[in-house]
Amino acid sequence: MSIKGFKFSLETPLRIKIIRKNQLEADLLDAKKKMDAGIRKLDMLRNEEIEVYSKLETSVNNGIKVNELKEQKTYLTHLAERIKRQQMENEKLKKKYKDLQKMMLKLMKEIDKLEDLKKDKVKEFLKEMEKQEMKELEERINYNSSFLGGMTYG
Repeated sequence: MSIKGFKFSLETPLRIKIIRKNQLEADLLDAKKKMDAGIRKLDMLRNEEIEVYSKLETSVNNGIKVNELKEQKTYLTHLAERIKRQQMENEKLKKKYKDLQKMMLKLMKEIDKLEDLKKDKVKEFLKEMEKQEMKELEERINYNSSFLGGMTYG
């Protein structure tokens, strides 16, 4: 909205905050995608672990060589470490996402305050314009009536 003669002193900070909000929205979307990818990766690792344990149980029931058992144990240990690392990574991703959400919420509140302030200033400006127009109208009426009144009775 552009009103001739209206200047809002906080327009620049408002625009900067809106640009920052757009950047934050993109950052939030990216963080959400990374968080979701981390969850999917963790699910895949856990499913693989379940599958390996299931195969190991079947092999033990059918008879397994000691070397194969050691290999499976080593692999399961490695898999458990990968799961733990992925859980830690997921916690970091979740924290980053939550932090970005907090920043977005704070920024949205600031933008809302500035926009409310701008609306108040516009209303104030329009009231002043209306007062000015009424004053000019009254001056014209008074001038016209005094000019015409002077000619009638003059």
